[in-house]
Amino acid sequence: MANNSWLTLFPNTSLWSLPATTLELILDVIGDSYFCKRPFRFETMWTRDVKSSLVVKYTWFISYPISPTAVLSRKIAKTRNALSQWNKTQFGKLKSNIATVRQAILEIQEADCVHENSQIVSDLHRYLSKLLLREEIYW
Repeated sequence: MANNSWLTLFPNTSLWSLPATTLELILDVIGDSYFCKRPFRFETMWTRDVKSSLVVKYTWFISYPISPTAVLSRKIAKTRNALSQWNKTQFGKLKSNIATVRQAILEIQEADCVHENSQIVSDLHRYLSKLLLREEIYW
């Protein structure tokens, strides 16, 4: 039978019971082509940024006038959502940002004005190194 463990292994599965006049069971293992939310995963690269601990502290220390078990569940959910949102705004699209910085460095080098913009190029290389480290930690 389809229990919770089985449904966890097959998240796009639908279970349908027919009316009581029949004992048949329909199991749809393909599922509808609807959007499934990506499961939450804590990323190691977040620990490299001091702001991640602030996100956790802010969401964790909010008080809720409900039972202790419900409080724990709510705090975990709020922290998960806050970290996911923070990740989108803080890190954005990592590959896209790396490509943008590389392109900016290339344009300065091709314009043959590296000497005039040496500080900008240095800052871009430093930022690129930071992005590449984040990408390495991510994978």
